[in-house]
Amino acid sequence: MSARSFAAGKVRRSAVEPAWSAFRLARRHALRFHADESGATAIEYGLIASLIVIVIITALQSFGTVLTAMWDYIATTITAKMG
Repeated sequence: MSARSFAAGKVRRSAVEPAWSAFRLARRHALRFHADESGATAIEYGLIASLIVIVIITALQSFGTVLTAMWDYIATTITAKMG
């Protein structure tokens, strides 16, 4: 089948149409996939959430160290006053 015979109308359009239809469908899906940014947005939100969790854990660890030192000081002071 040549382009000339197709243009002259010698080849039935229905014989060629499924190939073009599949091509158009694949092209449409490729363009939609290329334009879709929802996956990138989800990754960005995941990175932001993980950074927030790291900051919270670091702050709690520092606060826990200070809190332990404070309670040790209180316990030592009370023990010294009582004895």
